[in-house]
Amino acid sequence: MEKKHFWTSFVLFAILFLERFAYTNLLIQLPIYIAQKGIENTLGWGQEVKGWIFFFWALVQNLTPIFFGAISDRISPQRAITLSLICTTIGYLGLIFQNGIVWFIIFIIFIGFGSGWFKPSLQSLFSTLTSRVVWAFYLLVGNIAFLSAIILSKFLKDIGWEFVFITSLIISAINFLLSWFSLYPKEKILDKTFSIKIALNEFKEIFRLLNDRKLVLILAFTTCFAMIYMQFYESLPNFIVDWVDTSKLVEFFKLPDSLTMNTSLGKQVSYEIFYILNPLLILFFVLPLQKFTLHKTIVNSIAIALILVTLGFSICGFTKYGEFLLIGFVVYTFGEMLFNMKILELIGKIAPKEKKSTYFGLLNVSYTIGLTTGALAGGYLYKQIAEKYSLALKYLGKVYTNDPIGEIAMKIHDIDPTSFLWNLYKPYLYWLPFIIIGIIGILNIVVFKKYYFNKIVNNGGKNK
Repeated sequence: MEKKHFWTSFVLFAILFLERFAYTNLLIQLPIYIAQKGIENTLGWGQEVKGWIFFFWALVQNLTPIFFGAISDRISPQRAITLSLICTTIGYLGLIFQNGIVWFIIFIIFIGFGSGWFKPSLQSLFSTLTSRVVWAFYLLVGNIAFLSAIILSKFLKDIGWEFVFITSLIISAINFLLSWFSLYPKEKILDKTFSIKIALNEFKEIFRLLNDRKLVLILAFTTCFAMIYMQFYESLPNFIVDWVDTSKLVEFFKLPDSLTMNTSLGKQVSYEIFYILNPLLILFFVLPLQKFTLHKTIVNSIAIALILVTLGFSICGFTKYGEFLLIGFVVYTFGEMLFNMKILELIGKIAPKEKKSTYFGLLNVSYTIGLTTGALAGGYLYKQIAEKYSLALKYLGKVYTNDPIGEIAMKIHDIDPTSFLWNLYKPYLYWLPFIIIGIIGILNIVVFKKYYFNKIVNNGGKNK
């Protein structure tokens, strides 16, 4: 029995690692590849197109678990994992050969659907493991994959953008084979086990659960977190490239050229390096943090987490200096780490045993709202309020020019054009609505704890 339990855990963590690796390898490069102007061999489609692509991706990826989590419970999470990996593999394959915006969106939707179905199915299996630190290890393995993918993705991108897509395809295909041979049930699905009528009943049950005020509050503060989370990974990379001067960090750490990038500000720390810091901190601190909070109230931990997320995000968005950006990343990362760990623990506690996938799927209502809203904001609002290229054109009164920053530099002579545009247009105000949303989320947690938490989580211990 011990051997079987170990093998099951090993396979689940291996599948988690491979899926997160393939996904992150693609995700970390897409904002720059799709939208950034002035970098060689990017598509340069602009912020609006990037916004729509991320909108459809987020919409499909986060709507899918809401409904297909219930289907996973019916056909078995093991079977659902294998089927979901077929979809993501098709998506990665399609991106290699895509030709134009429409096909790009279609294959992103394949990836979104597959990843969306994969998540609650795998989380359902993890929730059956008996270890009290399972979710800490879940985050640990996910972030080892995240860190590894960012490091590899940086070098793959430098060789050629197509190698980013090919690598994600190969890893996803390997993961499909692993799930097929290790998890996929050999028995057929019987008609009495699953049918369209049963699926419709499951969907009705989902809508019934969404009328529960307690669950709505959980989804509300998770939505606030998701909106900040989306901006941190989708818009902040562009903001770093546009505005943040990290040249002092390059000099202080004596970084080699392979870890730097050239922007209008000169030689800067490559933005991927900051995103390596995020999973690196999680690797070192997720288990100590889990141990520290093991006997703390779950909802208090979630409140502290969202405070740290909002504070760290604010520091990142309101500075143009690399030193403060570094501090902001550290603060945000501790908040994200704690929130992701404790929200899964909370859902695991309140979900009935036979509805685990359904409840974990419902959590994605929050991510559907938060990530899709964040994606469109990152497309349209960022261009109008914070994109340096667009603000430079606005100042020059032009619709297009090859080097608007250079033209501004010729006009204002002694003033750095980036600092000039920063002071004139205040692009950091773009982040203000999301900071307010973070504060609203914290207030939601306070209401949830006061009126509902003690009633729905009561195990006789400290977590109540």
